[in-house]
Amino acid sequence: MAKKKINIEWHRKASINFNEILEYLYKESETAVFIVGNAILDEVEKLATYPTAHPLDRFKK
Repeated sequence: MAKKKINIEWHRKASINFNEILEYLYKESETAVFIVGNAILDEVEKLATYPTAHPLDRFKK
């Protein structure tokens, strides 16, 4: 039960941070929002698919 609560809290904080980043980028450049937003969503999707994978794993032989 505690793990689920931590995950929900983490997802809420991540969502807030994600929206703040996109708002800042939108003020700077509309195109940046779409580029960065899609990159972040791709990373989130990778984490959901492979939760134990580390970003540097691709450099391991």
